[in-house]
Amino acid sequence: MKCKKKILTFLSGIICLFLLSTLMGCISFSSDYKGLIVPSENLIVLQNQGSHEGKWQAEDIFVTYHYTRSVDILKISGLIDFADSLKGNFTRLDDFDLWIHFVNSENKITGNIRISPFTAFNQIEAAPFEKNVELPADTQAMVFAYSGRASDAGGQGELSETFWKTPQG
Repeated sequence: MKCKKKILTFLSGIICLFLLSTLMGCISFSSDYKGLIVPSENLIVLQNQGSHEGKWQAEDIFVTYHYTRSVDILKISGLIDFADSLKGNFTRLDDFDLWIHFVNSENKITGNIRISPFTAFNQIEAAPFEKNVELPADTQAMVFAYSGRASDAGGQGELSETFWKTPQG
């Protein structure tokens, strides 16, 4: 009887640790990074006048973008595409969020906007986006971040992968 009680207590402790670590993992991948200092090498400096374009690449995605900026408005459009490693191994996109975080002169995130032209169970293929956003005061740069989940719906069982990149790298 004592042995059963010790085993149950031990298993309860393991379950509590698992739940706590899962909860902490969810918190750490939150999209609200306000106040976070971003390394300079991750920043895309926003030019004030005219039309600008660029490309941003991470391990899982590629973003081609075009923007114009007035003092406090950013008009941005572009194309989000996925790496061959995702396209070749998975058939659907279960979840995906691309975020643009706005950074001030102290390299701190002061705001963000979610760009998600995808809905659940999309094919893993390129998709356009377009957003107009009012910029937080003192915005000097932007940085991309994303999170998503891809899966293979064919055959016996389902294979899936979660992928992400935070503003810090």
